[in-house]
Amino acid sequence: MKSMIMTLDRGAGRLAKLIDWISITFLVISASVAFISVVLRYGFGQSDQMIEEIARYSVLFSCFLLVGPALFRGQHIAVDILSNTLPAGVHRYWEFAQRLIFLVIVALLFWSGVIWVADQYEYGLTIFGSSTPAWIPAISVPLGMGVAALFGIIESITSLYVAITGKPLKERLDAPVSTN
Repeated sequence: MKSMIMTLDRGAGRLAKLIDWISITFLVISASVAFISVVLRYGFGQSDQMIEEIARYSVLFSCFLLVGPALFRGQHIAVDILSNTLPAGVHRYWEFAQRLIFLVIVALLFWSGVIWVADQYEYGLTIFGSSTPAWIPAISVPLGMGVAALFGIIESITSLYVAITGKPLKERLDAPVSTN
């Protein structure tokens, strides 16, 4: 059982690194396009709204994609003053419950996002003041929440294993699964 859990954890780590590189690519695209926009506007007196939208939506996609890896690495914001006072055994189940709640929320956001994008596509909606289809930036929500749900499933499974066995998956302090 532990080998299966470790395989899931390693797979999640690899997926997180891949998403990191995809997000870095989106951020480089955003910065490059913003630079080009400034040069065009102030150097040549030309301005194109599409260029600014690309910069904006690249950051949007990057942020939504990084929700799952943030959970995996424990890089999210947490208020843990009370939970850190719990006994170790109870705290492990609390960690599992948190991951399960996270999974339910991102699964609902994923499904709502799919419906939202489908409606925008079906009705041919565009961004206000632009000809850009509204579903293009909106697809970042179900895409990001789908990735987050995948990480939520993996984290729920691994934290349940840690809660039941009481054994951490890794001995490193920066291990993704909390074992406080």
